[in-house]
Amino acid sequence: MRVWHAMWLDRIDRRMAYVQQRQAEEERGRRNRPRPPDWILELNRATGHPLAVHVGDCGMAGRRSRPVGQDEARRLL
Repeated sequence: MRVWHAMWLDRIDRRMAYVQQRQAEEERGRRNRPRPPDWILELNRATGHPLAVHVGDCGMAGRRSRPVGQDEARRLL
């Protein structure tokens, strides 16, 4: 019985250490995530021409987009 309990305690301890390590890695990833750009330029799929200018954290920007500076965003508007 002691061996069985020791085995399960060891498995539980290893699992807890794994979960704590994963949580620490996720937290480190959240802290080290780069800031979103101030502005995003959405490009037309067919032509590659500018289609719209979005705020950097806008969820409506399409996949074909690139970050732009404030001056370029003003010029494009």
